[in-house]
Amino acid sequence: MAAAVHPAVRAGLHRWVYLLLGAALAVAFVVVLAWPVQLLADRLPAPAAVAVAALVLLLPVAAVGAVGEVRSVEGAAVAALLTGGDPQRPGPATTWRQRSRTCLLLVLHVAAGGVAGALLV
Repeated sequence: MAAAVHPAVRAGLHRWVYLLLGAALAVAFVVVLAWPVQLLADRLPAPAAVAVAALVLLLPVAAVGAVGEVRSVEGAAVAALLTGGDPQRPGPATTWRQRSRTCLLLVLHVAAGGVAGALLV
């Protein structure tokens, strides 16, 4: 018989999985956008290069967040991994208000996951 996992441990593991999903997305975006970021960073002073690199990396993430179906996926991930509730899938984003909230959620998810992944490595 398997030992029961304490609910606090289970919740912590679910939160780590959510952050690691964000880290995987961050790695994918960085791999795809590394070359354009490097081209821009070579031509700018250091403080401006960091700001431009962050902007170049976050704008495509926000653009992906504007896709209607992303709301369903992020909503299910938040429900299942962060809140511990029933992983009901919300419908796709139909209004620009829903799309903007999804963009913000995805940008925060990828940014937090990227930081957690970098600290983990």
